[in-house]
Amino acid sequence: MRRFTSNAVRRLAAAALTGAAVVLVAACDAGEPDLEFVGPDDGTVLAADDVAAAVWEVRSTDAVPETVGFALDGDPADGDTADGALRWTAGGLDDGDYVLSVQRSGPEADTDPEVLHEWRFALDTTPPEIELTSPESAVVAGEPVVVAGTTEPGATVTVAGQETTAGDDGAFEVELTDPPEGEITIAAVDAAGNASDQAFTLVTVPSRVEVEQIRGVHVTAYSWATPSFRERIMAMIDDGIINTVALTLKDEGGMVGWDSEVELAQASGAASGVYDLAAVVEELHAHGVHVTGRIVAFRDPMLGALALERGETDWLIQTPAGEPFTGRYGCC
Repeated sequence: MRRFTSNAVRRLAAAALTGAAVVLVAACDAGEPDLEFVGPDDGTVLAADDVAAAVWEVRSTDAVPETVGFALDGDPADGDTADGALRWTAGGLDDGDYVLSVQRSGPEADTDPEVLHEWRFALDTTPPEIELTSPESAVVAGEPVVVAGTTEPGATVTVAGQETTAGDDGAFEVELTDPPEGEITIAAVDAAGNASDQAFTLVTVPSRVEVEQIRGVHVTAYSWATPSFRERIMAMIDDGIINTVALTLKDEGGMVGWDSEVELAQASGAASGVYDLAAVVEELHAHGVHVTGRIVAFRDPMLGALALERGETDWLIQTPAGEPFTGRYGCC
């Protein structure tokens, strides 16, 4: 906080002796009290947490003359009096750059006011937004992961305890060589001190196989669970005919091929346990096979029946008569 007095002679002498940076204003007229200007440093940027505490004051050895007041960007700004000082606060202002001046009105109504002192300041009360761009999907457990995204340019970004600075375009990137399991927090603090954070869950898979060109077959749950059929698929893999298996995770009948722990899958009876999903993926990955999943999203008679039973009709596509739309698969 800086203080400036209107006693020009005393300040000028001090400046000459010390070389200190001093703002000089016109000396008060004879008989008028000295004025002291107290407020945040010129050029201050106020964050959201700073605005309430920021106060600009005109103090005096006596009462502040009624001819002295504040102006914001040239327009009169109402202040209040407390403890003999004229005070002004920045509450209610939008973010932006401002000039607050202390003015003394002239003897005539049409006379321009005299500017005794001014402060330049800015309000930046908006916390930086965080947008995550990487990872886009599940990562392999135990392997390094790059967490990347965008936020306010120049903001300090912390990802799982590792700190970096966002570039001029707002982009940031942190490589976690030993990423924690589960939830990871990204925090950003901009130059003004506004802070925000965002948490995301790092989804991991035990393994992954990538192929340049997909040559695959689609397999239903019961087909994979049938030994003779599965053996034929494995033979095509061993012969190099296919390198991908598209396994049905949920079919047109609403059945989920494995014993899913998803609550709605359990409640609707869809979790069949026909195959062990983790074991299937592990076996195929061991053979260098890329695994994809087929999920029928629109057709779901099992979940549809549960929705109707619970009265959750907004889950259902309905006919003009208000009945559940079943198509040719049947429902409810």
